[in-house]
Amino acid sequence: MVLAGTPLRSQDLTAFLDFRERMIVFDHGTFTELEPLRPKAIGVGGDYIAYADATGDVKLYRNGSTTRLDRSSLVEPQVTDHFFGFDVAGSLKLHDGTKLLSLCGNTGGYVVEDSIAGWYDVNQSMVRAWWQGQEYELEDALANDPVRTWKSGDNLLAWVTNVERKLKVFYRGYIQDVADVFEDGVDYKAGADVVAYVDPRGMGLKAFYQGGSYDLEAFKPASYQVGKGIVAWVDITGSLKVLEDGQVYTATSYAPQEYHVKDSIVVYRDQDRLMVFQDGKVHEVERFWPEEWGASWGALAYRGADRTVRIWRKGVGEVALREQTAQRFTLERGLLVMYMPLNTVKVWWRGDVYTH
Repeated sequence: MVLAGTPLRSQDLTAFLDFRERMIVFDHGTFTELEPLRPKAIGVGGDYIAYADATGDVKLYRNGSTTRLDRSSLVEPQVTDHFFGFDVAGSLKLHDGTKLLSLCGNTGGYVVEDSIAGWYDVNQSMVRAWWQGQEYELEDALANDPVRTWKSGDNLLAWVTNVERKLKVFYRGYIQDVADVFEDGVDYKAGADVVAYVDPRGMGLKAFYQGGSYDLEAFKPASYQVGKGIVAWVDITGSLKVLEDGQVYTATSYAPQEYHVKDSIVVYRDQDRLMVFQDGKVHEVERFWPEEWGASWGALAYRGADRTVRIWRKGVGEVALREQTAQRFTLERGLLVMYMPLNTVKVWWRGDVYTH
């Protein structure tokens, strides 16, 4: 089972299995049994839930009602905020938030992101993309196994061409050549609005960001990660740096114990303190490193030193659950689901806790 699930709005629904393996939906403060039998797969999007029921039928739950979209033996949908896609016997189908589309009858692999989908058309030996209601041809015969050579973010695709040996990016309807690539390839990663890569020629760190080119480091970084419009890396001196909104910041001048890019924030461990870099600022969340934490949609949830479950957003923290008995919790798109003893599930939503 997959429970995939901008801090500018809160998530209002999620789904989980109860102790009898029934599918339960939490929607704007109300719990509803959606399926009496365990589904084959569940994915939570921005304002909908896509799932395959026990028979394999593909269904969509939105605004309190359920619609059957397809009859298949779906194993797992790729679900994002706005799109979800699935493969039925090699046929790629995509729901764009309004209708179900059949994009390719014989796909050799595909990716589905928040506002873009890419796939390899076996019959045409062509890599194609779907963006803003249009289909685009990206490359002829990209590779024998093209999906493994791709990197994708919420709104872009990046790939290395087979013949030209170039790193290219498809972004907002246009293909851009980003870098020449040597025989041994290139180290690159993709996120929303950004592709970061180690320049094959000079070995410095560079980035494609919102259509522009950025020279981030003259030397190869010790490590780097990307997220929603941000790049974080540790340079050769050990400093943790962040590219955000087109500016480079130094979060700490010495190497953190660990760091993680989660959506639009950087969470890092500094002298066992829980730290967050967000909106150009460093925030000390706690003076200890929690044993359990998660981040999504600009929010951070973690287990407090007193075993309570806490949530932090935009510099403000609060206790989401004062009970100290939560066995585990998940934070998806700012909505917190806590699994309690005696088969109880609690959901923290907009400052209140709801119990099922």
